[in-house]
Amino acid sequence: MAVASKFNALVSHNREEEKLHLDASDFIQIVKRNQQRIDRDRLRALGEAVYPNGGRDLLAMVDDVLAGRRLRV
Repeated sequence: MAVASKFNALVSHNREEEKLHLDASDFIQIVKRNQQRIDRDRLRALGEAVYPNGGRDLLAMVDDVLAGRRLRV
């Protein structure tokens, strides 16, 4: 749930830039520390609740973090 909440903040068009960077850091840390416990099916469903195809985008962000790639926010 925390990963999906941070994803929602990251894709929000109203988020202040200062907070966006904090959200990105939180997202990265949560994913890295909990990578063994991530339920991809549940995460996809939570992402879909944010916006259509949000599940795909959320999982792509998780994959970027786990591969050591920079997030595009």
